[in-house]
Amino acid sequence: MLSRRTFIKSALVANAALLTNPSQALQLVLDNAQGQPLLTLADEKSPAAKQFITHVSDDNSSLGLDIGVQFERVKQFCSESPNGLISGLSRDSDFFVIEQLAKDYGFYPSYSANHIQQGNNLSHEVSASQQSADLIAHALAQAGEQWPVWLAHNTQLLPQGHQPMVASKSQIQSTHAAQDFLVSWSLSAAKNT
Repeated sequence: MLSRRTFIKSALVANAALLTNPSQALQLVLDNAQGQPLLTLADEKSPAAKQFITHVSDDNSSLGLDIGVQFERVKQFCSESPNGLISGLSRDSDFFVIEQLAKDYGFYPSYSANHIQQGNNLSHEVSASQQSADLIAHALAQAGEQWPVWLAHNTQLLPQGHQPMVASKSQIQSTHAAQDFLVSWSLSAAKNT
C-alpha cells in the first residue's frame, strides 16, 4: 500500500516528467536519487569490483576484503539512514552476511545479480522487480566488459523497496578468458517513503 507521502512524491515527479523531454525526465529521476544516502561496498580482490567502486560517485564507498570490518559501518548507516540504499559488488558469501545484518534494520534485497565469467563467456543473472529485471539484464549485456561502470553509474536507479522479484539472464562473449563469480546487490528499506 502506498503511503500518502510516496503517492504525492510520485505524482509530482510523474507530472514533471510529462512536461519535459525524455532526457530532462531522466535528469529529474537522477536529481531525486542524488539526495538519497548511499553506502557502497566492494571486494578488493576482484578487478571488476575495483572498477565498480572507482566509478561510484559517492564519498561513502569502501573497498575491502574483510567484510567483518564493515559490520559497524553498515549498522551505523542503517540506523542513521533508514531510507538509504546499501549496494555492493562482492563475493556471494559477503552479500549473504551483509544481507543478514541489514535485515535487523528493515533493509532487504531489492536487486541482485550473479555475474559469472567462465572462459570467454560472461553471464548476468538478474533478480529484480518484474518491470526491471529484463531491462537491467539487457543493459548489463549492452555494457559489455564495462558492466561494472554501468552498474556504478546506475546504482541509485535500481529498483528499491520490497517487491516480488523475478529472474532474467543475459550472456555475452568476453575478449579475455577468466574465472570469476561476483554478486552485485542493493538493499533498501521494505517501505521507502
